[in-house]
Amino acid sequence: VLQNPNVSISTNEDSICIGNSTILTANGALSYSWTASSSLNINTGNVVSATPLTTTTYSVLGISSNGCASTSFITINVNPLPILFVNPTDATICEGDSLGMTVSGAQNFIWSPALGLNTTIGPNVIATPITNSFYTITGTDINGCSDIISTIINVNPKPVITLSPSSADICEGASVSISSFGADSYIWSPAFGLNSTTSPSVIANPNATTNYTVLGTDFNNCKN
Repeated sequence: VLQNPNVSISTNEDSICIGNSTILTANGALSYSWTASSSLNINTGNVVSATPLTTTTYSVLGISSNGCASTSFITINVNPLPILFVNPTDATICEGDSLGMTVSGAQNFIWSPALGLNTTIGPNVIATPITNSFYTITGTDINGCSDIISTIINVNPKPVITLSPSSADICEGASVSISSFGADSYIWSPAFGLNSTTSPSVIANPNATTNYTVLGTDFNNCKN
């Protein structure tokens, strides 16, 4: 009576994330034949690479030099990738404005690029980009599995407001017409000495030296 080989399987990682691979090594025999071969790179030899899509049990049939055989088994657990959610996924702000963004679905998060962000780690960030920006967030769960989600922030420029004239000297009791350009609506202040506070062109008749300010808003609702 010839003794059967004592076949065993070892692995560098028995719990992996979906899409990853692990190495299976068989010992104790002369030749080997593996199942389930559909997720293995090869089905013979003592070292194979396994890339299962779901938790899978592999078996190897080991044959010794005396022709006797025995089988060993190993189960590889497959963890799913985290499902990430980011809010907002697409947003538009005005130049100089800030926007809070939140991501969920994992335990640890890394944001990239850092430009325009108050932090690059954690679920909550405040973005103040100066140009259109595309951010990616890598989320890692408790199993060490990671996935990526992205968001885009569009940045509309502030309107460029000009006044004509930008300054004027008048005599007491006289008036001057001032026109504003570069926006779609306007608010002038102070109202003192003006015939209107909302027109693009106003007539100013102050009785003392006065500094007027006009707030212009464009069609994107950006102000300057």
